Amino acid sequence: MPKWLLPHALGLDVAFAAFVWGCVCAAFRYTNVLGSGAMLLLAVAAWVCVMVSRIVHTVRAGDSPYAAFYRSHLSWLIPLVLCATLAALWMLFFYVGRGLLSYAPYVLLLLFWGIVFRGGLLGSVCRSLAFAVACYAPAFYYEFTTGPMLLFFSPQVWNVAGLFLLFNAHRTSAHTEHAKLISLASLVWLMWLIVSIYNAQPGASGFYCFMVLILACIHF
Repeated sequence: MPKWLLPHALGLDVAFAAFVWGCVCAAFRYTNVLGSGAMLLLAVAAWVCVMVSRIVHTVRAGDSPYAAFYRSHLSWLIPLVLCATLAALWMLFFYVGRGLLSYAPYVLLLLFWGIVFRGGLLGSVCRSLAFAVACYAPAFYYEFTTGPMLLFFSPQVWNVAGLFLLFNAHRTSAHTEHAKLISLASLVWLMWLIVSIYNAQPGASGFYCFMVLILACIHF
């Protein structure tokens, strides 16, 4: 495997995307996030979920693109994932605040239904919404006046979830007759989200819009 693919194989791009999406979503809601602990927790949790999924898939099926890499490095990948899980639990209970745990059941339930309906549109919607809810959880948590259920009534959450859904559709339909239409829809939705973020955070519009473009490149 080429060395330049190593960060992707180790899931570092997922952790980076989760961290930055958390910051962007907080800026989108104009929420004052106290410190970066919640974003670090989000990044570590996303990394753990992705690595557990890849390791389990490798052990059970062994047909993933990086199956050989994971099989040959399980001796240190599994302990590393366990340590990251313990670190995430420590941050949750002793650094960020256990109140953030109230958002976890909704994310896990959406991921569960995303696995149950894997391969269908409903599964893609559940997985996209799970990632959007997770990215918005720190912002809602630090607003102090909102609860987890209000996530599902926020147009901003559905905006980001819709973009994730289009990104997922773009990856899975790269060689189909609808590929160009999905690509165009993804680009239009991305521009709409960038304009919305600009209007919500005009003081730091350049930084957040640039970060969204970087994240779009990672997702594509």
